[in-house]
Amino acid sequence: MTLDGRYLGETPVETQLSNAVWESYVVEIEKDGYRPVYAELRKEIKLGPGIAGFFFMWPLWLWAYGPESYQSFTLREE
Repeated sequence: MTLDGRYLGETPVETQLSNAVWESYVVEIEKDGYRPVYAELRKEIKLGPGIAGFFFMWPLWLWAYGPESYQSFTLREE
């Protein structure tokens, strides 16, 4: 499995990703006998930075929209 061209290893994979608004991640999963999967990770609004940005410092909103905590992908046979 690769994430933005960087090999992460065999699935399941755990890694730290940025919650910055400008960051987007592309995942590539390949296995012999299956069609490869190329997908962009889904994003969600992060509650903590969103609330802190609303009440204290608006620049924190820039880190309030990041990848979902858990995502799964299904491989299809060729």
